[in-house]
Amino acid sequence: MVESLYRMGEHNACIQYCQNMIEYFLQSSFDHHTDDLIVWYSSLGCSYKAVYDYDLAIETHYKALELAKDNSALARIYYDIGGAYQGKGDTKKEVNVDKAFEYYLKSLQYIDTNHDTIFKTKLYHNLGLIYLDKNMYNKADMYLQEALNIQLKLLPSGHSYLAATYLSMGKMSLHQREYDQALKYFQLALDTYKKSRLFNHASIRDLYEKIAATYYQKGEYIMALKSYEKILSICHKYSISPNYATMARTYENIVRYVYLKQSDAKSAVFYAEKALEVRLKYLTDEQILIFKSYHLLGLLYSFVYNPDKQIYDEYISLSLENMNKALSILLVIKPINYDYFSSVYHNLGVIHRLAENYKLALECLNKSIEIGLEHNRLPNALASTYDAIAQVYTTIENYDLALSNMDKVLDIFQATLPAADNNIIRVHTTLGSLHKYKKNYLKSMYHFTKAFHLHAMIYTPYRTSSYLKILCRNLDEICRILNSNHSQRSQFSVVAEQEEEKLIRLEHDSDCCHKYLLTFDIK
Repeated sequence: MVESLYRMGEHNACIQYCQNMIEYFLQSSFDHHTDDLIVWYSSLGCSYKAVYDYDLAIETHYKALELAKDNSALARIYYDIGGAYQGKGDTKKEVNVDKAFEYYLKSLQYIDTNHDTIFKTKLYHNLGLIYLDKNMYNKADMYLQEALNIQLKLLPSGHSYLAATYLSMGKMSLHQREYDQALKYFQLALDTYKKSRLFNHASIRDLYEKIAATYYQKGEYIMALKSYEKILSICHKYSISPNYATMARTYENIVRYVYLKQSDAKSAVFYAEKALEVRLKYLTDEQILIFKSYHLLGLLYSFVYNPDKQIYDEYISLSLENMNKALSILLVIKPINYDYFSSVYHNLGVIHRLAENYKLALECLNKSIEIGLEHNRLPNALASTYDAIAQVYTTIENYDLALSNMDKVLDIFQATLPAADNNIIRVHTTLGSLHKYKKNYLKSMYHFTKAFHLHAMIYTPYRTSSYLKILCRNLDEICRILNSNHSQRSQFSVVAEQEEEKLIRLEHDSDCCHKYLLTFDIK
């Protein structure tokens, strides 16, 4: 009876039934009920694990362990204790994984190595997962492959254990970035689950998530989108709470695909609104995720460009509206997450700049800096905000304050990034432009020249050629000014024209341009 209740998911009923049986045997006057008590304590421990009460599960399995004598019982109880520690998940994860590993190894000592059993495959499978968690891929592969070999001999082709092993092998391949192999195993798991007696939509849905993630990482975004659409189809068909969470997450995964890979902000907004709609209707307890949905929508609306100023202003207004809703939710969430506060104020500042509300933009950006400095925000995040402040001051032509903030950006990047980094090149270029606006031509020349030489160190054909042209145009202009001869072309003007002509050719001949840049000397 207890097995039937367990399979039906009636875990609380299982717990009550097991407790009644344990009480019955403990009160019995007979001495030969030890084996029965071991069985019921073990069943009770597994039922506690099914309702995620891992501490009670471990405590109950220990009671079974105190009674066990023979190898078979010891192997199973040690396995059950290991499973409870493994299930504890994120709380002190490393400690729990190590404890699970310890008990699985104890279980391994007591199994009968001469006979293949289903229990042995479960132990091998879980050991494989532990080794995978420890990034010990050879060991993980050995145990998972051994589990699979035994399962293929003992189990029908549609057994859920077989599907679980295929799934784990797919995860291992994904960890190793063997995407084709991962897809092969995920497809085998999918086919096996569909034939299983324990077939359920949740298993299929979760597998499609893995398949979508694999295609996404592989760069096959159309295939990833097809898998996401299958997930949404399942979620709409089976309207229960876990599916609503998956539905919202899937809409946001599509946002990543649509916006980041197709630069289609309007479609991204559509899917982000769908995610928010699901969360507001069905997942109201998840305030932090609702905050993130509003925050995402605020960003996406600011990315939608329209040449009609009235329509563009409407998008910016919606961007501010959603970002302010995100902020209002964040104000009541405990504990306070200062990184989120700093990010929201940063983004509000950027959006106010787009709306030409420069005073509000500076207030928000400075608030972001204030929070970031007080609560030790990552230096590069602070640099991004100083950069945004400099952009506001540049727009209102306050070049002194723009320079002051860009100098802070440069200081942070030089302390945290490699010397030849695109961000440092961009900052030198911006500083060169700001000094040019102030007619500090020698300082402008210094920063443009620095950017020029750093580009030579990290050359990539297409982008460098087009960007080098911009640098050379600026350097040519400054050379003419410094030489008091605005009509005479400098060497940089020639280089800029050469780069424009070579743009397509150099895409296929990077060595030529690389040698040219490394030998070019600025006089």
